[in-house]
Amino acid sequence: RVIHTAQALVDAIVEVPSLPVRGGNVMASSAQRYAGGAVTILLAAARLGAHAVHAGSVGTGTNGDLIRATLGQAGIAVSSPPVEGQDSGICVVLVEPSAERTFVTTMGAERQVTTTSLASADPRPGDVVCVSGYSLIEPTVTGLLPWLETLDGVEIVLDPGAIFADLPAEIRRRAHQVTTVWTSNAAEAEDLCGSGSLEEAPA
Repeated sequence: RVIHTAQALVDAIVEVPSLPVRGGNVMASSAQRYAGGAVTILLAAARLGAHAVHAGSVGTGTNGDLIRATLGQAGIAVSSPPVEGQDSGICVVLVEPSAERTFVTTMGAERQVTTTSLASADPRPGDVVCVSGYSLIEPTVTGLLPWLETLDGVEIVLDPGAIFADLPAEIRRRAHQVTTVWTSNAAEAEDLCGSGSLEEAPA
């Protein structure tokens, strides 16, 4: 199984000719809403034939409903209980003609994870557990890291994101210790090992 622990959000995607200057305005050519974040990876895994499970928390408002509906249509289970009285957050994505993306993310029900809610996924030997560097901050890191440290026989795949390099050294050390697969871009590899080259960074 592929189990994702990170944030399922609603992406509000806005195509713009350029980013506005500070305090300015720009007219968008399109705007759409999708279930995104961890949902994107879970959908890809399911389409490739994996049994996919979302262990992260999902809210009970309009955003949470869209996330659950998208996952449900793909046969992806949400193992954690709904977060009552709080909706899932959004990520505003400004997309320029070059395809460069700029993000503004809110924090909502997806941040209400505990060791108990994560354990609802019941990882077993051979499963793949996906982790985002953006989960290694408060409040999610408090439940996530101790839970990861209890797992045995699973592949823990860390997508560090740009945030990883700025995390406290102890958090980075503990995350490295449980990670079996590191997946990053060149800049994140440079932050980790001093080289972003395809020849040097993997070693």
